[in-house]
Amino acid sequence: MMRVFLDESSSTKVFQMAAWIGRAEEWGRFIDAWQEALASEPTIKYFKNHEALSFEGQFTAWTET
Repeated sequence: MMRVFLDESSSTKVFQMAAWIGRAEEWGRFIDAWQEALASEPTIKYFKNHEALSFEGQFTAWTET
């Protein structure tokens, strides 16, 4: 069985969409590894690229280094 994760992002001029496709058992391994990465120091609850790039949300206390 295959599983798919879709994500989209938009700005005033651009709409982007991406898809990640893999076997269900591969997603299970990925989910476990992703949860471990989120829990490692410094911890975050979720990842949003625009927050990381602008040092907002989960990344408010972070610096570029």
